[in-house]
Amino acid sequence: MEPVLFLTFGENERLTEKAVFFSKFTQQDGVRKDVNLTIDNDPEVSFGELSKNCLLQLNNVMEFAYQPMIERLESKHWGKCD
Repeated sequence: MEPVLFLTFGENERLTEKAVFFSKFTQQDGVRKDVNLTIDNDPEVSFGELSKNCLLQLNNVMEFAYQPMIERLESKHWGKCD
């Protein structure tokens, strides 16, 4: 199968292989901010790659990495929340 580039919100198309995403943080104090096209990497834009098994991978990281670390912490390490 040849690679295909298309744009979607993901509501009707299921991910079958790999995808990339771009997310723009658009507001600061209620004012819309534009992407800065004069720099190589605008910190207002987040991006990454997703595989077709991204939820399974997230579950594995949470279950086998973060959960055991959190369960080993003593309550004194949590501090106080307001």
